[in-house]
Amino acid sequence: MANATLSPLYKQLARVHRRLLLQSLVNSLIWFWAGAILLAAAWFLLQPLMLEQPPVWLRWVVAGGALGLATVVAVVVGALRAPSRLAAALSLDSEFGLKERVTTSLTLTPELEGTPAGQALLADVNQQINGLDVGSRFPVKLSWSAALVPTCAAMLALIALFYQPARNQATAGMRTDIKDPPPNLADIEQKMKDLGKKPREKPKIETLKTEDLQKLEAELEKIANKPRDTKEEIRERVKEMTALEDQMKNMERELADKSRSLHEKMKQLDRLTQKEQQEGPAKELQKALAEGKFDKAREELERISKRIKNNEMTAKEKEQLQKQLEEMQKKLERLAQQKDKEEELRKKNLDPETLQRELAEMKKENQKLKDLQEMAKQMAKVKDALKKGDNQMAMDELSKAADKMKEMEGNDQDLDDLREQLKRLQDAKDSC
Repeated sequence: MANATLSPLYKQLARVHRRLLLQSLVNSLIWFWAGAILLAAAWFLLQPLMLEQPPVWLRWVVAGGALGLATVVAVVVGALRAPSRLAAALSLDSEFGLKERVTTSLTLTPELEGTPAGQALLADVNQQINGLDVGSRFPVKLSWSAALVPTCAAMLALIALFYQPARNQATAGMRTDIKDPPPNLADIEQKMKDLGKKPREKPKIETLKTEDLQKLEAELEKIANKPRDTKEEIRERVKEMTALEDQMKNMERELADKSRSLHEKMKQLDRLTQKEQQEGPAKELQKALAEGKFDKAREELERISKRIKNNEMTAKEKEQLQKQLEEMQKKLERLAQQKDKEEELRKKNLDPETLQRELAEMKKENQKLKDLQEMAKQMAKVKDALKKGDNQMAMDELSKAADKMKEMEGNDQDLDDLREQLKRLQDAKDSC
């Protein structure tokens, strides 16, 4: 059978087999596609009755998934049902009246092929089949069932466009009491009142909240004052609270990351300060900063400013103060710019791509440490004013440094306030 004289036989037989396979796939796809579209139509009809307020995209996702699955299954079934090569040979014999020459040639054993009779049969089949027009006798055609696909698709389109059951009919058994008050209305009222409360009615210090936090608190108060007497109104409030909850969680993550980065640097400052603690008027300021106690550090700045104002500081103490401020400036700048981390990365002999990626991440981290950079600048300005002997300028810069410290302290309070409001929001939402 491997003889080159049989190549026309194999060629024609392969054509017949391909066409029969393709016809089997087409027939299978027609039935499975029609079935999938009918199932999708049934889903379009039943979905409003089964689900309350389903998303618009859901029915199309189900329909698309059904059609995709039907296509895969149809291809598998069509391939399995396709005629074998022997069946293709029988069909070829039948269509062209070859009196089973092709079938007989295909089933010859190697021993029979070598006989004169076998060789004569193969030569005759090869001559008979060479010029046959297989395409005309084995066309890939659509049967009457092909009309099922566009018919079912048209039915699905009509349902999608015009079938809009009234919500009060579709969910009659589920939402007949939508205008009724919820059974736990009193609990909801109390939680909503708590939601409208300000977390910082009497702050320890007069710090300004961030603009974003002020907006969130205003939105919380707005939701707390909206109607909530019926189940429908409660449902609307829950939607609004869920959207606001996502915003608050994002802000909480950002503030927490910033606070965590800042306090980690303060711990590093603590370790540096313990090694090189200098005597002088700013000793307690150094200690408070190293411990991350911004309220204590602010009080120390105010105390130093007061001593300068009242001329209670000797020339030696002013000199000590300059050195202490200069040392704090250098340490704060180094921490803010993460010089130690950068040097550590460069010592690791990382490949250029990894090093650049790590440095880029470090640069993002630096954005969270701008407060340290600003504080370092203020320390430098106070030091320069003392060096010039300008006490007034020194006091002004100390006041600005205290304001910056107040802002850093306020960041932690903002985070605490946000977490408290977030808990109130979640309690109010859970009660609905």
